[in-house]
Amino acid sequence: MNYLKSVFLLLLLSNSISFFAQENFRHIWYTADDNTLPQNTISAIIKDKYGYIWLSTESGLAKFDGQVFKIYNTDNIDGLISNRIRLFAGKPEKDSIYLLNENNQLLLINKRTVINLKTKIPQPFKSIQDMLRYNYNPLLSLSFTDDKEYLDIVAGNNLYIIGNDSIKLYNLERKKINETAYRYPQKSQFYTIGNTLYLDSKNIAIKFTGLKTNNIKYDRTFKESYYLFTNNQCGQSFIYSDRKLYYLKEHQNYIETILVSNHFDVPHNNIVSFYYDEPNHVLYLGSSNKGLLVIKEQGFKHIEPILSHSTGTDGVYYALEKFGNNNILSSTGEIFNIKGKNKTNNIAGFSDKYMLVVDNDGDIWTKYSRHLYRFRKNSDYKDYDHWKLNGSITTLTKSPDGKIWVGTFNKKNQPGGYIYFLEPNDKNCNPQLFLKVKEVPASMAITDNKTIWTGTWKGLYKYDIKTKEGYKIKDFPKCQVRSLYIEPTGEVWACSYGKGFYLYKDSVTTSFPTDKHKYLLTSHCITEDVNGFFWITTNKGLFQVKKQDLLNYANKKNTGIYYHYYNKNSGFPNNEFNGGCQPCSVYLNNETIFFPSMEGIVYFNTADINAIIPDSPIYIDEITIDNTPVPAFEKISVDRDFTRISFVISSPYYGEPYNENIEFMLKGPIQQGWTLLTEKSISFSTLPHGDYILKTRKLNGFGSGWIYKDIKFTVEPAFWQTNWFIIIAIISGISLVYLIIKLRIRYIRYKNTLLENKVLIQTTQLQETITTLRKTKDDLSKQIENHKRLIKSITHDIKSPLKFLSITGRYIYNNIDTEKDSVKENLQAMYTSSFQLYHFVDNFLEYAKETDISDNESDPYSLYRLAKEKTLFFKNIAQLQKTELFNTIPKSYTTTINRHLLAIILHNLVDNATKNTFEGKITLSAQVSEHTLSISVEDTGKGMTKTDLEYYNNLLQGYIKPEEDSSASKGMGLPMIAELLNILKGKVKILSQKDGGTTITISFNL
Repeated sequence: MNYLKSVFLLLLLSNSISFFAQENFRHIWYTADDNTLPQNTISAIIKDKYGYIWLSTESGLAKFDGQVFKIYNTDNIDGLISNRIRLFAGKPEKDSIYLLNENNQLLLINKRTVINLKTKIPQPFKSIQDMLRYNYNPLLSLSFTDDKEYLDIVAGNNLYIIGNDSIKLYNLERKKINETAYRYPQKSQFYTIGNTLYLDSKNIAIKFTGLKTNNIKYDRTFKESYYLFTNNQCGQSFIYSDRKLYYLKEHQNYIETILVSNHFDVPHNNIVSFYYDEPNHVLYLGSSNKGLLVIKEQGFKHIEPILSHSTGTDGVYYALEKFGNNNILSSTGEIFNIKGKNKTNNIAGFSDKYMLVVDNDGDIWTKYSRHLYRFRKNSDYKDYDHWKLNGSITTLTKSPDGKIWVGTFNKKNQPGGYIYFLEPNDKNCNPQLFLKVKEVPASMAITDNKTIWTGTWKGLYKYDIKTKEGYKIKDFPKCQVRSLYIEPTGEVWACSYGKGFYLYKDSVTTSFPTDKHKYLLTSHCITEDVNGFFWITTNKGLFQVKKQDLLNYANKKNTGIYYHYYNKNSGFPNNEFNGGCQPCSVYLNNETIFFPSMEGIVYFNTADINAIIPDSPIYIDEITIDNTPVPAFEKISVDRDFTRISFVISSPYYGEPYNENIEFMLKGPIQQGWTLLTEKSISFSTLPHGDYILKTRKLNGFGSGWIYKDIKFTVEPAFWQTNWFIIIAIISGISLVYLIIKLRIRYIRYKNTLLENKVLIQTTQLQETITTLRKTKDDLSKQIENHKRLIKSITHDIKSPLKFLSITGRYIYNNIDTEKDSVKENLQAMYTSSFQLYHFVDNFLEYAKETDISDNESDPYSLYRLAKEKTLFFKNIAQLQKTELFNTIPKSYTTTINRHLLAIILHNLVDNATKNTFEGKITLSAQVSEHTLSISVEDTGKGMTKTDLEYYNNLLQGYIKPEEDSSASKGMGLPMIAELLNILKGKVKILSQKDGGTTITISFNL
């Protein structure tokens, strides 16, 4: 059945795979319609020495940093009358770019901003002014000679005045150096490359050295008609032919033509200005009516099937393997090469698409669940061998000696797994058990026939093939290792699902930082190219990183790592690459890398990939204090009353914005650590006075070096915060203190004299008073002693009758012989009342010996504040016990319960909790329901035994009295609490267990 299925698939896929014609350039339009440009006419394009692209439009100038445009017009250029900007002139490399508007106002682009010079037009524009006055034409991007016109062309330090029959050579000071008669064909084109003037003559370029000429050829012959476009100020020229645009690059004996745009109609889009950023391979085209077009070269290509697979892949690819010298094989059975040729074989119906191995004999190994297949090369892959294992196959690989290694799960619902191997050349080739393993291999790699490395769902393992000894890498994190890359030098690189990628080297595991959005947490696999770069696929795109940067980070030589990110903008159709397969990439002939993805196979030649790195300096273009711009000096001063200071940060970068990550840090009286910049500006509000340094930095590309930019600013202090004021205040204070001390000493001496005289008079009276006080003291002592005796006598006299009354009531109640229920109820009431009164008086009078209890405190008060008093009282004691006190009672709770008595209860409860809690916590809480107020004291102390808990619950519930306990006295605290709760009509509940803490809850009816 599988064989018929595969045959059907073979027929279905015949001639159905295609390398679609893919555009190698990405087009990005910026227009006034999307509010990025002020106007859609781009007359000229130039790049300044700082790396910014400048555009002249009919509504002002636009400065482009690769991400946003800053507009300069009459709103922010002082004295500017008209926004219609014309062509550029000057020397960009010297930070001197001049331009005119339609009113002939001269502007200068310098230090990344525009200045209105408000002066006479200097030499660079003198000739242009003359040409305008005498109806001469300036050199536009597309210019042809004419008998009635002159051309004025600057090439390096030479100025050429070209007439219909002569060429005059001047220097830039307008001094004529030479002149020669020269006739050129009408409607021919002059252009410049660098500092050299050229004349085009039908696939031949006439080169001018001064006024000497020689003919050189282009590196190609243009069969179709073509046009030459020039950006004279930048020394750039272009040939447009057959919807292709070529950039001209000067060599000694020929002119190189570099394709920079394909399948784009320049005339139809009214392109009038050109600039090519050669280092970054970015082309800028300005239209007279459509805005700016940015064209970026794309080095990535992809393969997609035209028809869907009967097995359901529909363009989703997983395992890929090298197949011969110039082909790759997918687990779907398709064979590709970079020229687009393809065919299929018989394996598709026998594969779950995740594992693929081509052995040393060219046989193909694949798997489906528990089934292992080998398709034989000598049968053109029509015949196959089949083995069924006990558990599902999890990984499949080949060792250098040609053995096939298989990792599997154990039988269903059984832990662990197995590793098998097969000898392909053995006539009785069958899976042989190598080892039962504790953790199932999810990936496996063997590079030296001695060691097996396995990535599992719980980390990284290593096994010795000879001794079969294995162990887990101890400091490797617990995670699913999806793929392994083992280097000959012994480094083990592991990609995990959810925790990034790791390096295991010299018995040390290194975890690497991720990108800013943490895409690298789901790293699929690592592929190293011949240039020392790692290419890492993820679910969100592709990353390129220099291996040496990672090793330097592992050796603590780097503090950061530069990851270069590629997404759909780079040329592949889907950001989601596929992992969890083996192999998950192919590096063909050390040139082309293939990766499986959710939409076909992405492939690229590493030499064709131009990584645009963010190596431009960081600039602080603008500083505003309370919306008022200030000059961006190296150090600025800020008035202390400011409300907001903002710094506009800029760094020209024309690649993927994800790759430029600027960080900032503030140092000064207020510190702020390194923070990722998410906008173009940094703002601070109401900083305290002092000196500050705003530091910015970014990684400058491969090598992971940092680019820094600092600016200092000072928030000025108030006059009373200045050093001179503090010094004067200290001196004045010391002087004032000295004067006060002098006056005080003089006054004291005077008073001492008076006092001595008065002491002499009062000494006698004092002696008499002392005698009287001694007698009074003795009398008071006797009186206090009498009061104590009286209290004890009263206590005894009250207690005895009450006790007798209680005993009598109980006796009468138990022995009365009557059938009247009312009499029994009255006797029971008398007995109960006398019993409670006895114990109340007993405890109350004991307490009354120490203090006076007032029952009149019924005004509402805050329960939170009462609890806070107790927590503050026991705070120091609790700290000695290493115990924390928490008051979680809401501040809004109030009560009218006798405050004095409730304070005594809480005091005793917190005291008991503090004594029995060490290195724990005590929490006071309260809860109010509809008719009840509950207050809880909870501790995490040593708790109570069941015997003590039963005793105290009985005691507090009134079931027993302290004297009924025959073991020993338990103290007066809880008995007093019980009686006071009885007075307050409260209830109590104790929850406790040995070494598990205690919770005592008292409740009152509202």
